[in-house]
Amino acid sequence: MPDIVVCAAGVTGAKGHPLESSEKDWTEAWQTDSMSVVRILRAFVPTMERRGWGRVAIIASENAMQPYWDEAI
Repeated sequence: MPDIVVCAAGVTGAKGHPLESSEKDWTEAWQTDSMSVVRILRAFVPTMERRGWGRVAIIASENAMQPYWDEAI
């Protein structure tokens, strides 16, 4: 089992007004950006806890700190 886990997957999703994105577009972005982290942590963190050591790094999108005007509502 790894000592360090890095979660760095992410997609921007569909372009355009967020309320006009399809349900499929929202689901794809949610599954990739959020649920992939949950699944990875469920798989590896319990073993790290049992061993008493491990590290997790979760890398978020640059949009969190530098949003693009055309992606805002």
